[in-house]
Amino acid sequence: MAEESYREYVAGNLERLRRPGRVPSPCVTPSPTGTVIVGGGTPLHPVTESCGDAIARLTDVLNGILGRDLPGVELRNARDGSALPPLVERDPHWATAYAAGFGLGEGEFRSVLGLTVYAAAESPERQADYLPCAAGNPNCGRLTVGATIVLIHRGDRPMAVQLNAYRPDGTSMILVGRAAAAGNKLPFTEEQLLSIVTAPELTLYP
Repeated sequence: MAEESYREYVAGNLERLRRPGRVPSPCVTPSPTGTVIVGGGTPLHPVTESCGDAIARLTDVLNGILGRDLPGVELRNARDGSALPPLVERDPHWATAYAAGFGLGEGEFRSVLGLTVYAAAESPERQADYLPCAAGNPNCGRLTVGATIVLIHRGDRPMAVQLNAYRPDGTSMILVGRAAAAGNKLPFTEEQLLSIVTAPELTLYP
């Protein structure tokens, strides 16, 4: 998927996760022969965990990760403003995917953090090739942590960052942090976000 398409998807998903009072997408047991939908096709590695089991597990896992990697950051669920634990829901933009969104601060000082974990239809190397970093671009970086490929795309101001993580087990992630107003800095670092997307327990193949 082209970088522009990824950014449009992320922007739309953050808005969807912020929308109060909406009904979560229905839980559908993952199928390895599911139809192709926006953002990807049939997972390269079949997902056998049911949606209900995945949401329960990912809620516990993500709650632990956020407490560990973002200590002192008072996140609230974007869905309804409630405190953690996270409200994880199925993301209908992928064949098998789950999402959670968070907010902190108020008004012009508000920031949002959105995470999507999805079962990839292609290998990590192939996915990474869709979002290449141009030579000499200081706002884009690629690194490998263990066996995970991570792409970091930064905004032209310190108000936005997007991490795309691709693992060989078939789990891929999009993690986006964004401040509401230009000139505001995010209340978490790239290193903290990197720790989240490389946490081995955050997987669709437990």
